[in-house]
Amino acid sequence: MEVKTKSGFEWDITARLDDARLVDAIALAESEEESDKLIAYRELKKFLLGKDGTEALYEHIKGVTGEDYVPIQTLREEITEIFVALGDADKEIKN
Repeated sequence: MEVKTKSGFEWDITARLDDARLVDAIALAESEEESDKLIAYRELKKFLLGKDGTEALYEHIKGVTGEDYVPIQTLREEITEIFVALGDADKEIKN
């Protein structure tokens, strides 16, 4: 499955969707604890994008923001968009 965020980041995450640890990361993202959510975003990024996708996302974010670092909030927004796209795709498949 190819995902594209509003800012223009594109990546194929098909091979990553069959990892049971992804479910654990999703559950952690729904925690009330802020530290758990940070860990969840790291894990979601790892499982959905892998090393190459993560680096591509970092470079994309730096290009969009014009900064020489990756703002955490911007990273969260991008990961959230990817996650929402997964949910939307799942709904389409079920319909």
